[in-house]
Amino acid sequence: MGVATGSGSSETPPPIPPPGSFVEVGANASLQEPRLPTILQTGPYRFFFYSSDGDEPPHVHVERDNKRAKIWLAAAAIARPGGFKGRELRRIQRIVEDNHDPLISRWNEYFLRR
Repeated sequence: MGVATGSGSSETPPPIPPPGSFVEVGANASLQEPRLPTILQTGPYRFFFYSSDGDEPPHVHVERDNKRAKIWLAAAAIARPGGFKGRELRRIQRIVEDNHDPLISRWNEYFLRR
């Protein structure tokens, strides 16, 4: 996974929620949003992609407060840390790993239907 450790911050990230807390608002309503389809909301984290992301390998963006990271789905690798520190990035990677298949399904459902 290769995430650099943080600068020793004592900030404790929130606990890892159980996998599978996918956002469902009606029949695939979250996939109908034109710009930022939310595909997973778990704990304080919102996982989404931009509607223009289809030209890149599968990935998700994750945000909490004013932080926004980019994670490649193939290996749950950090593409851009976006202000998150090492411990919290590892927590986010674990959420991506635990939800890999549904996240890939959502990516394919959205981008392969276009």
